[in-house]
Amino acid sequence: MLKIRSISSVIIVILISSITFVLPATAQPRGGFLLTGADAAYAWFDASFEDADFRVCNGELFIGYVKADRLLYFGTRGGPNPHSDVQVIFNGECDGDTVVLEGVRGALNHPDWAEMVELEAAYLDNFVLTLGEVGSGAPVADVTVHWEAIGDTWTETFHTSDSHSVHLTRAADVVFEDVTIGDNSVVLNLKEAIITHYNENNRGSSQ
Repeated sequence: MLKIRSISSVIIVILISSITFVLPATAQPRGGFLLTGADAAYAWFDASFEDADFRVCNGELFIGYVKADRLLYFGTRGGPNPHSDVQVIFNGECDGDTVVLEGVRGALNHPDWAEMVELEAAYLDNFVLTLGEVGSGAPVADVTVHWEAIGDTWTETFHTSDSHSVHLTRAADVVFEDVTIGDNSVVLNLKEAIITHYNENNRGSSQ
């Protein structure tokens, strides 16, 4: 059985960091946001690969895919818009040196690369994103991951000082994965995966 992590410490943090990562620092809204009709698929792997300097890298690889019907930033003009992105984070060591590689890329209007089926399945097919600043020599990841939900659905509600969210979640299995970082294939061992459907109201008081 997969050991499910606390959604309060994983899903909410990932969503907020993903939205923050996409926007330039000077453009980040301070009034919070309302996210409705959101679906997400997350997977954590033990990962090993060889980097461009021929170092052996070992650590944890996180892959997250979020798709939401409506994202509204409070205090800004305009109505709610759809939102979708893919985030990849490698956290580990390369021949003893601590390495963190992180990238996020919008996934709207790419049905051939990213598809979500609410609380049932999610598909990333050759989704390409840069793990670092574009143009800085950061490696490019090519991600193919197929999730299938397993088991029953459970409900969790979370309150913090500035946010409220309700999640319907299922454990998931990754039935196919093929990931490269740079020019090298990544050896993956699945640790945990989930698929979730949720709404979140973040008032932004701590931003």
